[in-house]
Amino acid sequence: MLRRHESEFTRAKTRAAQSITRSWQHPDDLPTDREIRDELELMAERQHAEGAADERRLLSLEALRLMRLLRSYRPVLVGQLLSASEAANHSAQQFEGRIHVFPSSTAEVLLLLDREGDRYDASFESTPRATRLLLAKSTGLEILIHDDETSVFTSTDRFHLDGWMDVVEFERLLIERYPDITLGAELLEPVPEDRFEVYRMLLAPLEHVRQNPKRHPEGDALCHSLQVFDLARRHLPYDEEFLLAALLHDVGKGIDRHDHIRAALTALGDSITPRTAWLIEHHADATALREGKLGARSRRRLEADESFEELMLLSRCDREGRQRRVEVPELEDAIDYLRELAEICGE
Repeated sequence: MLRRHESEFTRAKTRAAQSITRSWQHPDDLPTDREIRDELELMAERQHAEGAADERRLLSLEALRLMRLLRSYRPVLVGQLLSASEAANHSAQQFEGRIHVFPSSTAEVLLLLDREGDRYDASFESTPRATRLLLAKSTGLEILIHDDETSVFTSTDRFHLDGWMDVVEFERLLIERYPDITLGAELLEPVPEDRFEVYRMLLAPLEHVRQNPKRHPEGDALCHSLQVFDLARRHLPYDEEFLLAALLHDVGKGIDRHDHIRAALTALGDSITPRTAWLIEHHADATALREGKLGARSRRRLEADESFEELMLLSRCDREGRQRRVEVPELEDAIDYLRELAEICGE
């Protein structure tokens, strides 16, 4: 009756008894209709709970996959998936999991999702601080793209949820919750980060960053970065650290125009070496030194570093990479060159 093979109690009891005992049973020896009804209700509840648990498990793994995909944007998960309860409290919230991310632009996230084949509701709604994407292939997940990191703590989520988790904390929760994970266990293993993809995602938004036409007649910040990279490659074509500094020195302008060096170093993190970071950090000091605006103590500190000559060369390329209507390599070509150089060097 639970599987809709029978709808009448007497016939269902008779068929069940014959399949079990392989013989005829007296009606008085069979369960009453009330007993069968009670047992059916228990079976239906158990089946529903098992189905809900399986659905929650799959949704949790999908949320983890998305957080790994968006890990460059510091994803934070809130929602019912963090709760110990198997049943969602839809009266308090209308989502199972909401992933907050903090990119330099919404376009970066959309480009990454499109590339991975993740479909989302194209009619997403925007708020003054965030853009909401409803994931098309999962009914309980959504992504909130923030322009302001503080807005995650001022949203309505705070009033409905006990807390939030980053990707590492959520991984630990899933390992504790589903110790029997076999299929999909590889999802929980550390995923090597493609640093060249990080570079590409940070550089792409520079195409929309316009600069002072008097200082930068070449136009947008991406054109300038590619000019500087091309000039640097002519001087030191096999120095990957130096070439990365040339290409990435202005990526922070797509994040924070007021302190683009700090923003660049924060965004790049461990994806660059200390030498590349030093060159990026001090390229403005080198410009000040070249223009006679740097103090004696700061000048001595720069000159004491073993990469001082490369720093001054970077400053020269930065100055010369501001020409109008100059042919520059495509962003993908620059990334491919650096990737191949790293492979040659055995990285």
